[in-house]
Amino acid sequence: MQHAIDAGAHADQHRCRHADVPSPSKAAPMLHHVSLGVRTIEISAAFCDAAPGALGYVRVWSDLESGTLDQAVG
Repeated sequence: MQHAIDAGAHADQHRCRHADVPSPSKAAPMLHHVSLGVRTIEISAAFCDAAPGALGYVRVWSDLESGTLDQAVG
């Protein structure tokens, strides 16, 4: 524990320091993307438009081809 006099002197030394901002290498982990297998791609696409849309996000791409297996929306 510091005395009040010591604490004031300590504060003067650090008064002009910038706030601690994490560098990109120390930033919190973040997901880049998530892949989910779905049974009905059309329902999934509707969800991808509606749920994130409520937060202001929009679908940026789709790879929908009826009757094929490797379809995706994002």
